[in-house]
Amino acid sequence: MADQQSAELNTMRCAAVIGLLVLASACACAQDAPMAGPERLVWMREHLLNTVAKFEFTQGYSFRQNPENLRPFMEAIKARGFTAWDQMALGGIWDDEAFALLERSIEVAAEVGLDVWATLSPPSGAQEIARWSLQQRQEYYYSTAERFARLASEHPNFVGFGCDDFPYNMGFFSPEMLAEMARRWRGICPRLAFVPLFYYGSITRELFETRGDYIDGIVFHFRAGSYPHAYLPGYDPKNFEMYGDVMRYELKRIRQIAGDHPVICGIYVWYYQGGWGVLTPDEQNPAEEHIVRDAAQKFEIAHEYADGVRVYGLGIGHAAYQAMEQLLHTWQAQDSDWGQERGDPESHLARWQQELGDGPYLGTLLSGERGLGRDLPRACPWPRVELVRYFERGEFDPVAAARRYPLLLASRATMPREWPGLLRRYAEAGGTLVLEMVPGWVVDAGVQALEADEADRGDEAPTTLEMAELSGIEFHYHQRGFATRRRVVEEHALTEGLGEVGAWQTVPFEEGGNTYPYLVHPVRATDAEVLIEVEHEVCPYDGVSYARRGEIAGTYPLLTVNQVGEGYVVRHYAHNSPAAVFGEVWEALLDNLLRLAEAE
Repeated sequence: MADQQSAELNTMRCAAVIGLLVLASACACAQDAPMAGPERLVWMREHLLNTVAKFEFTQGYSFRQNPENLRPFMEAIKARGFTAWDQMALGGIWDDEAFALLERSIEVAAEVGLDVWATLSPPSGAQEIARWSLQQRQEYYYSTAERFARLASEHPNFVGFGCDDFPYNMGFFSPEMLAEMARRWRGICPRLAFVPLFYYGSITRELFETRGDYIDGIVFHFRAGSYPHAYLPGYDPKNFEMYGDVMRYELKRIRQIAGDHPVICGIYVWYYQGGWGVLTPDEQNPAEEHIVRDAAQKFEIAHEYADGVRVYGLGIGHAAYQAMEQLLHTWQAQDSDWGQERGDPESHLARWQQELGDGPYLGTLLSGERGLGRDLPRACPWPRVELVRYFERGEFDPVAAARRYPLLLASRATMPREWPGLLRRYAEAGGTLVLEMVPGWVVDAGVQALEADEADRGDEAPTTLEMAELSGIEFHYHQRGFATRRRVVEEHALTEGLGEVGAWQTVPFEEGGNTYPYLVHPVRATDAEVLIEVEHEVCPYDGVSYARRGEIAGTYPLLTVNQVGEGYVVRHYAHNSPAAVFGEVWEALLDNLLRLAEAE
């Protein structure tokens, strides 16, 4: 069946590409961009090379409210040395009013010598669109792409359009849908580029195999999404040099995967949490000097490894843009094109390698920083060591690890079948193992072949079952409930200071807020001790968000501990945002985890 579906998909893709090529020969317009194939990518790279675009943030020039500000704004962008302006529709929907404003921006930009891009909001970014029927949503994107193309056919400086947060909407933007979009807009104006936005991790070879014929390049927005701790020992997000080497690593990896597709690097110049910029020493809002240094470094690295840049954040009058302007003048004087560097992604990382001592260290086995993965390393006095490469290379010794890493946090959506056994042996040797994200639930087949009768995902997936047994619970992913109240069930070293035994505590929640962080899994304990339990309110997904129903579904474990050999396995079941569910006692729980590990 899989082979048949693959063959059908290939047939469809070939037919779509052939159709685009046929349209090319019939196109009587003057544009010389090929309709499809390798020649189109060559043309696009030539015409997108050296793009320097400003995306939104109109501080000081709010032209939507005051149209007289539009020309001064475009002139200010041009004066900074930028080549393009990227405009989004206010409210996310490209209606007649939004198109009228876009056309006016295109006309003024042409007069000052700027190109213009436009950006679509995906269904995930516009609730009104998300609530439309599938057919209505599809027709909206088809017709909007056609309107973009007609506008581009009349205005040569309207050169491209993109789509925000594209990887969160891959199910909607299927190969079939993108093929139809491409047929429509390229049939009107072949030279108009479609360059959607992606993040690290979503840029894969599969993306280009299934959708590469219908996109003309990518905007890769950098935010250190590769989880640097996995390959850069002792990674410090406050270190400019380390952060710069992470950006070089990611851009070189992306260039390898993207092949002939142009890569525009997106950078942020106003937000510094979550890897979007170098953190300040106190992790507070940065001073202007820090903002400028961070922006200039990212701008320079993008110039080395990307075909262009898209800058998001702060007004064009900020000192960060002045620093970028100076760099642009220097490169222009040197006749230095963008994206001329390539090479081994890891070539910049060798200088950071180091030998470990005996410890103690906090061991982590993570795929990203969230929940405990973000907060426990900050609370722990021991240096942190990410262990994923030791596991991948077969170099993880469970017995030695129990001494070197008294506390080990594992939070991964997938892992090879042998890893749960290594984690069990670690606990048996006296280590304290903390589990957060649900290993194995998402998909096991992606990391190891399954037996014929094994499920590839869900409650019965192999590593789901192994990790559940290790935790001493029966795991159920659905139906997740909204956490309304929690209470300590028994006295334990981990519950000290978390509340009186048996006393219910309301989980703090601001009415009208996002319910997603408060979702918890309906697990049942088998061998584990239940230390804290939580009341679940029915909260199903309505197609846009998780909606509370006011009906209590039951009470389930929130925090459990299971003794395994000489050690312990601690697990909580609020992995979307444990800090939200545990509320004011979250930091006390972190302290208790550290004390438990120190005592072992």
